Amino acid sequence: DSKAWTWRSVAKFSQPRVYCSTVAFDGRVWVISGDVIAPDGKRSTTTLVETLDPHTGRISRAPDLPVALPAPLSLVAGGRLWVVGARNREERGQVLSIGPGETAWRREPDALPHMWAIPGVSLDDKLYVCVPETGLAVFDPVAARWSVVPGPTKPRSAQIAAWRGEI
Repeated sequence: DSKAWTWRSVAKFSQPRVYCSTVAFDGRVWVISGDVIAPDGKRSTTTLVETLDPHTGRISRAPDLPVALPAPLSLVAGGRLWVVGARNREERGQVLSIGPGETAWRREPDALPHMWAIPGVSLDDKLYVCVPETGLAVFDPVAARWSVVPGPTKPRSAQIAAWRGEI
């Protein structure tokens, strides 16, 4: 309630989670992968994807990711939901996508190294991701290709946003 400056719970997801990714897509709020916390407090990375319909407050199960990602990035571009991440800091990143009404995630070309716990933004139907030890990486879904924008720094723990057609 923005007038009273108060919050209220409208739904409860199936399990407590941390480091999951949250994004609005196809009229729903998607909560993707991350780590689930068991009743005994143990954490494990999950493939679980759930959605919230903000109009009804109903939680639904969406197709699970084909791989568990502990700290994924989710962005919307070109009418699809994109998930980027890696299982650990050493592996190459993976890219998955799903479109409205689809029942399975599509594997896309592999991403770059060091794509773990990364910030990103979509602009003009491309994905822009700050990658540690690399810089600003751009994924063009039409060309299915990654490129790197040259810059003076290679960010670590960066933040990124799009505003008025610029990053």
